[in-house]
Amino acid sequence: MKKLNAMLANVDPKVAEAIQEAMRVIDLESGNQVTANANMIKTLMSEIDALKTRIVELEAAGRHGASDDKYGLTKAKLIRLMKDMGYYD
Repeated sequence: MKKLNAMLANVDPKVAEAIQEAMRVIDLESGNQVTANANMIKTLMSEIDALKTRIVELEAAGRHGASDDKYGLTKAKLIRLMKDMGYYD
């Protein structure tokens, strides 16, 4: 900023004012963008946390469902079924 101020001393005052105003607008816009990015990050982090929770719930439900699979077809059940249908002796 010191270099800018030193260079502005050598420029027409109206041009210097225009440059300073442009710099002020750029600073405001970059501040607004930083705030918007921070808000977006907070939103995404909360969505990620919700998804992590849902994954844990689904994994827990999957573990309970796998151990209680009374309709699962095992080799012994398949042989018994084939014998009942007359395909296996």
